[in-house]
Amino acid sequence: MKKNALLYIIFIFIGFGNVHAQCPTPNHSTITLNCGPDMVNIQPLSTIGVSGLTQVKHRYYSTANTITYSEKTATELGMTGYYQSTWSELISANKSYWVTTVNGCESAKKKIDIVVNYSEAPTITPSILPPPTTVCTNTTFYLTSSPGSSYDWRFNTTNTMGTTTISTAQSHTPTESGYYWVLADSGCGTESSVPYFITLEQPLSPGVTISDGGGSYCPGTSRTLTALPTGVDATPSYVWKHGETTISTASTASVTIDQTKTITLTMTSGDDCVDNTTATATTTISMLPYPVDGELEGPTVICESQSAPFVVYGSQDGYLYFLYRNDTVVASLTGTGSNSPPAGFAGQTIAGTYTLKGSNALCSNEKIDMTGSFTLSILQPTVAGISTNNQNPTTFVLMTGFI
Repeated sequence: MKKNALLYIIFIFIGFGNVHAQCPTPNHSTITLNCGPDMVNIQPLSTIGVSGLTQVKHRYYSTANTITYSEKTATELGMTGYYQSTWSELISANKSYWVTTVNGCESAKKKIDIVVNYSEAPTITPSILPPPTTVCTNTTFYLTSSPGSSYDWRFNTTNTMGTTTISTAQSHTPTESGYYWVLADSGCGTESSVPYFITLEQPLSPGVTISDGGGSYCPGTSRTLTALPTGVDATPSYVWKHGETTISTASTASVTIDQTKTITLTMTSGDDCVDNTTATATTTISMLPYPVDGELEGPTVICESQSAPFVVYGSQDGYLYFLYRNDTVVASLTGTGSNSPPAGFAGQTIAGTYTLKGSNALCSNEKIDMTGSFTLSILQPTVAGISTNNQNPTTFVLMTGFI
């Protein structure tokens, strides 16, 4: 707000030796109103040295050119007469007056320039140029008021000036997103700046987890691992590794279960406040255990009427064992964890190559080869024939045998 108007008084001295002397060269004076319109009182003093006169009245002119001065009428000037010792006026725009005496030296006019300057509202200058609308909280940023004798910073989340003073320094560092004003006194009273709006952006904290990771799985199967990023505002980059070997650079990775593996995922992401930030996650994928012991034992030859007993020595408790004939499963059993008695399959009556495979009970579709391989043969019975010789009959005994 503007301070109370002041009454500016200009004392104009117009002097000369006597009424017949040569008129003096007029002097030029200027008054500046720095805080806008104000009341000005122009008061020329009595001319000194004029014989017989105690006061000389003056004429006031409000327009002039290089040739003639136009005298304002008393009515235009609002005076009681043409000649008046003082002249007061509320000046709201630049203006000039000329003052002269009326005692024969009217050509010695004194020019008075009145300049009206309007006070300017304080301005806010950001520390970053050009002025940003968004800054990161990890960036040095502050607002500075134009010079004044006092400062009063205000804040609001809406475009209505807040009522609470948040700082009285010339500069202020914003701590919230919203509108900032400064009330400053530049000598003409306290005035408000226009609001400065700023959005403060927090740097993101990227993180990542792995879905479908962990646990134990059957050998030969595969798992698809998926990256689940958090705290990112752009597309991250990924690197999946098993040891030092990169297995994928996509957001997913397919892992074949052939051993227990620890998979490491590194995600790199940036935002407006941070160029590159990494986050890591690990997961361990275990392979379900398979039997490491188990040896097949069985015959290689049996009679046609017999069956071949195949047994497993050293079977492990809880694991599955499969008896194959050629490439076909013909029997299965669950390990007993004992050699006495050994785990036995149902008797086999068909010739072929018999082998043993083992598996985890949870992974019966995935089997591994065990020790032992037997090729079983079946012996067929034969009958001796009886021949007769008419001349020398011979009797043969019926014999049985195997070929």
